Amino acid sequence: MWRIYGRGGGLGVMKSVRRLFEVGGSINQRGILVHPAIQPYRGELFAALSHDPGLHFLFVGWASHNRLLLPQSRIHSWEVLDDRSWLRYRQGVNFAVAYRAAQGRYRYWVASTINCFPTHVAFPIVSGRRRPFLLWTEDWWWPSGLEGQVAALYGRRILRGADDVIAAGSRARDFASANGARYVFVAHNATENLGRRPWQPMDVKGLRRALGLEGKFVVLFLNDIIPVKGLDILLHAFARLRHSVPSTHLLIVGDGFDRAACERLATELRLADVTFMGERAHDEIHLFYRLADAYIHPARFVDEGRVRGDAWGFTINEALSIGCPVITTTAVGGAQDLIVPDRSGIIVRAGDPDSLAQAMIRLVKNPAQRSDIGAAGRRRAEQFTPQRQYQEFRAALTALGLERNVDEV
Repeated sequence: MWRIYGRGGGLGVMKSVRRLFEVGGSINQRGILVHPAIQPYRGELFAALSHDPGLHFLFVGWASHNRLLLPQSRIHSWEVLDDRSWLRYRQGVNFAVAYRAAQGRYRYWVASTINCFPTHVAFPIVSGRRRPFLLWTEDWWWPSGLEGQVAALYGRRILRGADDVIAAGSRARDFASANGARYVFVAHNATENLGRRPWQPMDVKGLRRALGLEGKFVVLFLNDIIPVKGLDILLHAFARLRHSVPSTHLLIVGDGFDRAACERLATELRLADVTFMGERAHDEIHLFYRLADAYIHPARFVDEGRVRGDAWGFTINEALSIGCPVITTTAVGGAQDLIVPDRSGIIVRAGDPDSLAQAMIRLVKNPAQRSDIGAAGRRRAEQFTPQRQYQEFRAALTALGLERNVDEV
């Protein structure tokens, strides 16, 4: 039985030191993977990696969320550290990460994302101890402004110095290579195939009836309501769609700090056929994809801040797996991997409501094309599975001779 560390460490330096020395005296010959949070779309991958090659997971951030979900997961060995903001880091700061890296009780270190405190603090320490340092990343941009310039300088050093970079898709791969990474592997992001969840047609019919959507062409937005996700752009595009096709309805599932502004915009645009559903349980969302006639991920590029686009777009994986036709934009990192343009989905220019409206009109007026795109999307989703992601992740470990733990050899 692997030892499980399931309670978070303190933020103070002395408290962190005490806790770290309580972890154990012998060198841990397993790898450590540092990540912010456990999410449903990561569950299968993390469970597989915790079993073979036996990674130990260190979650830094989202402490209450992690402590709630991790005991229900199939991850064998994990611990949660509380975090805080510090200087320009808005989250993810806990100096226990530095002490853990300095202690060296690990065979190799896997960091998640380039632009975060745990990666920045661990890289020089792990490298200085001459342990393999791997970077697993979705990043395909640098933050804006002076912060971005500094992040790019140090980030390029990390990319050049990493023993392996594991990119989540082709955009992250190209970004890492362009910024000096020597060895780049791709482990394509994946999530559960929602199309395999049990369901009854009467469930969807009942949901349509309850929401007053019978006889309507339903456009679905299912995502966080934050600026980068582009709901305001979709609202403008939907206003154009309704001029051509009045019998349409926009169903919005999700929440976020931009929701109130989007509700005001819907009122200003006089969009009566818009329903804000709020958050829904993860077990329910496959019914919304089945109910919808088209799924829209209208992400935009953001000029300022750390998040400049949507790093991947897991909801596209989900919609494709159901066979729901997808329209997305050039600001979604996973689009060029998941979507074969005009075959398994439609990609439009980010930030352009006219192009988005025209794409929706095409789907409404061409049922045969809509059916073909949905079927091709379902087949495409079958290629992006957690099992494939796990095997691709393992390939990066194998290249460094890390596919097995020392104590198993």
